[in-house]
Amino acid sequence: MKKGIKGIIVGFVVLIIGTFFFFAEICQAQEKYLMRFSHGLPEDHSMAKQYKEWGTLINQRSKGALKVEIFPAAQLFKDQEQVRAIQMGTIESGVPYTFNLAKSMPAFDVLGVPFTYYTTDQAVRILNSDVRTILDKRAEGQNIKILAYLIFAPAEGIGILSKKPIRIPSDCIGKVFRAVDNVTASLFQFWGGGASFLSGAELYMALQRGTVDGAIGAIAQLVERKLYEVSPYLIRLPVMYTVAVICMNIDFFSKLPKELQQVVLDVSKEVEKKSPQPAMEADIRNINILKEKGLPLPYTPTQAEMALWEKAKHLRESSIGDEAKELLKKVDSILGKK
Repeated sequence: MKKGIKGIIVGFVVLIIGTFFFFAEICQAQEKYLMRFSHGLPEDHSMAKQYKEWGTLINQRSKGALKVEIFPAAQLFKDQEQVRAIQMGTIESGVPYTFNLAKSMPAFDVLGVPFTYYTTDQAVRILNSDVRTILDKRAEGQNIKILAYLIFAPAEGIGILSKKPIRIPSDCIGKVFRAVDNVTASLFQFWGGGASFLSGAELYMALQRGTVDGAIGAIAQLVERKLYEVSPYLIRLPVMYTVAVICMNIDFFSKLPKELQQVVLDVSKEVEKKSPQPAMEADIRNINILKEKGLPLPYTPTQAEMALWEKAKHLRESSIGDEAKELLKKVDSILGKK
């Protein structure tokens, strides 16, 4: 009799323990995570649409276990504040530009060196090389997990936006331009102009008020931020290159279950791989908008004019640190430059 009672008690205890672990597993499986994602672009910008796709795919493939909540137009943080916010975990994820990452991780300057990336294909080749591996490690040392490098704009569509036509370097004399880093500031100074550091959100007003006469920019910026209303000219020049870098706070990434980490990695890889195509399509679409509005089309310098601009090539290394210089050697080697 006692053995029977003892058996019942043991069975009951086992049942309770089993039930506990069963429900614990259910609770763990049903645990949900919120990832706030910050960027500085208008919601209808072509890049903003790629960010939205990234978030939507994560929501879908995680079956709601990881919810991405997107805050566009610098609602939470300005472009220059993104890196610090992600590092500190004030925001779980966001999109700093490479020139903002370079302020705390100088190695990233290698992705913005002027007169280096003349085509989008060249930029993609670098982003698939060991240069990327080195940059990713530098970011991890700053508590940032890099998930994807998205082509912000085709290299062929980048140049200088201006209120008046610019054809040769001497056209910059006496004018002030928005620069994004020390390298681009040194370029404008070499060409006889001045440099001002503004955020992208401040640029329209600065051009409208005459605070600046132009800026480093791209066709997408000219059209999608409606800068053509105050600065309708663009000359295509490889004065810099930048990519949009989707980043996440490492601590937040580490606490996600392995299956959710994999969802994030897979989606990021997928969106990055196809990012050059929507960038190219956006440029074509934006060129057509300029045509429809009867606005000046981007100007491509003649060979003789480009030779004048390229006299500034010696400045490529003047404002970057030793690590970026070493990476630049790798870049030149990969691109077949001497």
